[in-house]
Amino acid sequence: MLAALSPEIRSAIEAALPGYLKRQRWFAGKARSLTAVSVDEAVMLPGPRPAALLMVLVRYGNESSETYLLCAAQGTRAHAETPVLARCGGVVLCPGLTEPWVRGCLFHAIRSGRTFPGEHGSVSGEPPSTWPATPVHEDRTPGSAILRTEQSNTSLVFGERWIMKFFRRLEPGVNPELEMCRALSSQSAFTRTPRLGGTLTYRPEAGEPLTLAVLQGFVPNRGDAWTYSLAEARRFLDGSPEEDSLHNGSYLKSARLLGRRVAELHLALSRITNDPAFRPEPFTLQSLRRLRGSMRDRARTALGLLREGNLPTELRADAEGLLAREGEVRSRFEELPGAGKGLLRIRVHGDLHLGQILYTGDDFYIIDFEGEPARPLAERRAKESPLRDAAGMLRSFEYAAQAALRDRTAPARERAALESRARAWGAAAGKEFLDEYRSVLAGTPLFPQRAARLLDAFLLDKALYELAYELNNRPTWVSAPLRGVLDILAGGCASCPPRSPARSGKPKLTHAGVRPLQRSTAARSKPRATGTR
Repeated sequence: MLAALSPEIRSAIEAALPGYLKRQRWFAGKARSLTAVSVDEAVMLPGPRPAALLMVLVRYGNESSETYLLCAAQGTRAHAETPVLARCGGVVLCPGLTEPWVRGCLFHAIRSGRTFPGEHGSVSGEPPSTWPATPVHEDRTPGSAILRTEQSNTSLVFGERWIMKFFRRLEPGVNPELEMCRALSSQSAFTRTPRLGGTLTYRPEAGEPLTLAVLQGFVPNRGDAWTYSLAEARRFLDGSPEEDSLHNGSYLKSARLLGRRVAELHLALSRITNDPAFRPEPFTLQSLRRLRGSMRDRARTALGLLREGNLPTELRADAEGLLAREGEVRSRFEELPGAGKGLLRIRVHGDLHLGQILYTGDDFYIIDFEGEPARPLAERRAKESPLRDAAGMLRSFEYAAQAALRDRTAPARERAALESRARAWGAAAGKEFLDEYRSVLAGTPLFPQRAARLLDAFLLDKALYELAYELNNRPTWVSAPLRGVLDILAGGCASCPPRSPARSGKPKLTHAGVRPLQRSTAARSKPRATGTR
């Protein structure tokens, strides 16, 4: 029995963990050499069978380590499809979140503010202060399920009313997802993000607390904006070149609305002045120099990988052309200290692209504020220019266009025209987004006139990041960021003059272009839940 995590049970779990972890989508250490895995903390959960939250320390060959959150429960033979975590004698231990009663226990802990003692600390549920203090009984817990999508955490849906993000890789300190949702939930002027429903926190006997889970309101939706945009890009490529479906279609209105929602998000974040973690700060010469240095480092890494890469014949000319312009790439970042001085640094999304936005059918909700999981927590909580988010969105339109183009086969004589149409779609969508984004922020220090050069630098930095990612992970996708970098060097969309208020005529087609999306580009028929990654 898993009554108090006996030495035998602990040993059985620790022996099974290396193999189990490497099979999990959310485990980030698959390519690294594991030297030791140990259960450093166990917090028992009440219920019909023994269960525990486990904090697992994973050590690697380079002497680094990471802490992961797991849940284990004594399983039953009732469901043959339930995976086995470990066996100890006649006891079968399964991943605890597969048990409905365990999911209900965690939900109830947050709703009622319950605390569970552990070996070296305690886990506490924390409901919002606006909720009634009366405990909510477990028999009123909504039906629940594990969200079956690829992500770096695990999400639990409760009756399409709530969704709980169960964090897997833990770091001491407040998780940005909790911090951002809490701050935005207090901003009545911005409602296009899920409301905070509470949190589950571990408090050790010594040291900083760790955010284990966040409960948020469920947003009914038709999927994410990536799936929607990809379908629209495909529809455009399938249309006749003579049809002006790009400019008369509804997608450009959607791109404008996306620009408005992202700008409203940044305005809301810039108005939080009562919290030092959110209070806006001007860029200093020192912070701009640090930003320039990080961009130059990413450029050096990407171009080094490109130089060493074994590219297909059709991309070699583009690769050689970019490598010949390495000095120009560096010079683009040299202007940063002068271009950004005096601009505001605020808390931003930090990992914004079309896949981080829900499409409801007539509006958009921005989700997933955890930031890039591979970055340290301190970096994900740092204040940055909102133009980093804007650049991520512009590149995202370009990736949607390129993903749609990859689905199409055409004779060589027609391929160039098809490529031109795809680029036109991405460019027009990006320009609509940026025009509206700039219009909403007009007159604020978030996007003054001189911000164009800074946005160009963020666009170039984003495309170079994508280039390194694709060279390391998806070589067949290298063409998208490679040609994106060349287009930006030829004249990025940030340099285009704003459109006149009358919006007369067709928008000028210029380059606008996401970070590499790690989820499938296939359309999904089911609504996407909030809180997923």
